[in-house]
Amino acid sequence: MKKFKFTLNAVHKVREMRQEKEQLVFSQLQAEAAAVAQQLTEAENKRRTTLDCYANRLASGEIIDPLEMELSAKYLLSLDRLERESKKVLEQKKQACDRQSVNVTAAHQAVKATAKIRETQLARHNLEFARNEQTNLDEIISLNYARVPTQNK
Repeated sequence: MKKFKFTLNAVHKVREMRQEKEQLVFSQLQAEAAAVAQQLTEAENKRRTTLDCYANRLASGEIIDPLEMELSAKYLLSLDRLERESKKVLEQKKQACDRQSVNVTAAHQAVKATAKIRETQLARHNLEFARNEQTNLDEIISLNYARVPTQNK
């Protein structure tokens, strides 16, 4: 089996791409959850408005047609059903957001780890480069002193 060797930069870029992808999915899930929450709020407001309107009509002593009462009851039941379904979907979306949050955190930690390794390698490379440069300068100076004829003789 052939072994593949990847550079640290390549691994880091792949991890960054994964982190961006996970963050994008997380953002989409949050947007979907917000849309469902908005839908739930609208259904609750419609229900409250309908109940208030119906109660005001009853309080005013207005005679309400039985067919209209039945339609109002069915409308309220459909709003109740919509609320229950929205609550269920919202809970599912929140759970999906929580799971995706774990994925985003893991991806972020992986990127952070490779970034730290890159920093360590760069520092090690700079130190070794400085050491080699100092060694080369020392050799040049030593050769300079070795070539200069002694003038005391």
